[in-house]
This record gives sequence, C-alpha cells and structure tokens, in this order.
Amino acid sequence: YGFRVVSPLEPARRGGSVCLHVSNAERICQRLLAGDVLLDFRPGVGLRLAPHFYTRDDEVDVVMNRIRDFAREEA
Repeated sequence: YGFRVVSPLEPARRGGSVCLHVSNAERICQRLLAGDVLLDFRPGVGLRLAPHFYTRDDEVDVVMNRIRDFAREEA
C-alpha cells in the first residue's frame, strides 16, 4: 500500500502491533473508529493496528483498503 511501517521490523524487537505513518492519520483514525475498526492514533507515529490471532486475512485486507482509500481522500 506504500505506507511506511514505523514499528520495529526486526523479529527480536517487534510485537503484535503495527504502526503505519499515514498523512492525516488522526482524521483517518477517527473515520475508521466510526466504522467499527479498533485502532488508535499515536502523535508523531501514525496509526497503530494490533490484529489478533483470530483476525482473518480478509479482515486485514478490508482495513488496509479503507486506510488506503481514506488516505487518498484526505490528501
């Protein structure tokens, strides 16, 4: 999707959450929360997503598509 991952990439340092640098992240976070996507905005970092073991791949795809589409609209 072209977003910069700002959470650690090294296996020894990374956890279960992923932080993405996205322009207008605070506004995009608000829009996603309104659509029942659970995530948060971290100032200076961007969007923080934490999928769980029960999160299906298709659900991740839907959220990433929404982030992409909202980022284009907010640009």
